[in-house]
Amino acid sequence: MGEAPGLAVAPSGRVYVRCNTAMTSPATGIRELGNRLRDRREESGLDVPTLAERSRVVASAIEDFEAGFGGLGLPALLRVANALGVPSTSFVHTNAPVVRAPVEPGVVLKAAGAAWLNESDREAIAFALRRARYFAEVGELLGVERLADGFTPSPAPKDRPFIHGADEALRVRGLLPERPGPLRDLARLLEARFDVLVLRHSFSDPRVAGAACRSGRARVVAVNTAATETARRFALAHELGHHILDLEESGAIADDVERFEDRSWFDNPPHEKRANAFAAMLLAPSGAISELFGPPPKRGTSGDPGFEKCKKMVEVVRERFGLGFASVAWHMHNLGYYDERRAESLLLAEPSDDVLTGFEPGDDTGYDGLHRRVFDALSSGTISRARARELLGNEDLNAFDLAS
Repeated sequence: MGEAPGLAVAPSGRVYVRCNTAMTSPATGIRELGNRLRDRREESGLDVPTLAERSRVVASAIEDFEAGFGGLGLPALLRVANALGVPSTSFVHTNAPVVRAPVEPGVVLKAAGAAWLNESDREAIAFALRRARYFAEVGELLGVERLADGFTPSPAPKDRPFIHGADEALRVRGLLPERPGPLRDLARLLEARFDVLVLRHSFSDPRVAGAACRSGRARVVAVNTAATETARRFALAHELGHHILDLEESGAIADDVERFEDRSWFDNPPHEKRANAFAAMLLAPSGAISELFGPPPKRGTSGDPGFEKCKKMVEVVRERFGLGFASVAWHMHNLGYYDERRAESLLLAEPSDDVLTGFEPGDDTGYDGLHRRVFDALSSGTISRARARELLGNEDLNAFDLAS
């Protein structure tokens, strides 16, 4: 029986059609593969010149291949596949399964609007999303966990959406049984367990707390490096909530910092209330708070515990779990420790300075999560040194201390 139709590599490195003539002709096979490339490129939202720039392949060669003339070398086809975020076999074998290309990150961000982001912010996040494709690819080779994929995004309920967010946060905590206490180093946790690449970025608008972006398997959480540590922690957990609760195959959400007016936490749209509740419950689970203060009173069975007592509870939770004052005040109200009126008075009394530190260690190594993952794969022999260099944009590997 003849070989399956597809492409083979000549000694020169050029690619030619290999086919069973009873099944298809060389011209038919090339046309099918060219159609695949065109369809995947159009799905991604890229034009030929942009794809050529991203893949370092001459635009006319891509156009010829799409038109059914073939002629691309195998290395060029692999770079094109990488740029589109699809398996490298997609354009070299007609029996390879068709995998839909994820929407190009820049298209995702433009379509999402992201009101508080300017062009430089969008470019930084789009670049991080492209790196996140490689991050996910190497993660699959290493067999890392992808806990975010185990959740089904859905619209936030209009009635008490914070209950849904809190329930999902407790479900996540149940997947992290080895971390029963305060969560620390959330950035590493998101990367190692949820397959979400973290981007530390100084947003042009200081009010932006963070952003959640997804393009296919690539997931990114961006946090504002100018924010306090507690604000960054809450943003990391909040944006993880968006990945788990909101984002479909492609999408982006950017969040500004709460105004901390007396009603701001209560007047948010449902999906933001849900993500806020997810973040607060993830960082300060209800069971841990009950161990500190006992269970909350049943609604309507006790009077107001008083401002000073409530404020003291908020401070204890804040310092133990590394949250901001306002988020804890709102969280404790949702758990039923005091009523909405008392919560509003606490929010108005929020301290102006937030100096809590020690929960999120700094990272001054000069490289990000993709670097760490590529170095892990390189040191374990999972990928070659040449592939590692390609994944890192042809950076000089000797410039990094791989042991750190």
